[in-house]
Amino acid sequence: MKNMVLITILSILLLPSVLAISENLNLNVDMPKEVSIGEDFTINLTVNVDNTNISGFECLIKVPGEGIKIMNISENEKIKKDAGQFYKLKKDNSSLFVSFATFGEPINSDFHLITIKAKALKSGDMPISFEPKASDENGKGISINKEIINLKIINNESSENINNNIGDKKNTNNNFLTSLINGIISFLGSIFGG
Repeated sequence: MKNMVLITILSILLLPSVLAISENLNLNVDMPKEVSIGEDFTINLTVNVDNTNISGFECLIKVPGEGIKIMNISENEKIKKDAGQFYKLKKDNSSLFVSFATFGEPINSDFHLITIKAKALKSGDMPISFEPKASDENGKGISINKEIINLKIINNESSENINNNIGDKKNTNNNFLTSLINGIISFLGSIFGG
C-alpha cells in the first residue's frame, strides 16, 4: 500500500514537468495566407525551444500535390553536419519529411529547420499540415502540437478579365454616346446651316 501511495505521489509531482516540456517547444510556421495561381511563395520553419534540451526532431509536411508544387528546400547546414548520417530529408509530390538526431550537446535554443520554396498551381483552399515531434537527450519523445494552415490560392486572371470586360463595356458605352452626340451635332448643323 505504501508503494502504491508513493508511486501515485511521484506521478502527480512529475506530471507538470512532462506537460511543461510540451508547452516549451513549438514549431513556428512563417508563410503567406493567400497567393495567386502561378505565384512562388516561401514557407520558413523555425523551432522555438524554451528551456528544453532536444537531441532529435522530425517534421512531416503534407501539401495538396494537385494545388502546390514544392520547388526547392534550403536546409539548416549546421544541424545537417552535426547529425551526419542521422539527418534525413525525403520529398515526393505531396509531402516532405525532415528528421535528425544529434549525439553531442543537445540543442537548447531556437533554430531554423528548413525553408521551402513552392509554387501555387490551382485556385482553392489548400490545407498544409505540419506534424512535428521531438526527443530529449535521453531519446524520450516530446509531443508538439500538429498545425494545419489553410493557404488560399486565388485566380487573378478571372478578376482581371472581369475588370477588363467592365472596362470594355464602359468604352463601348462611351464610344456609342460619343457617336450619338456627334451624329446629333452633325444633324443640327445640317438643319441650321452650320
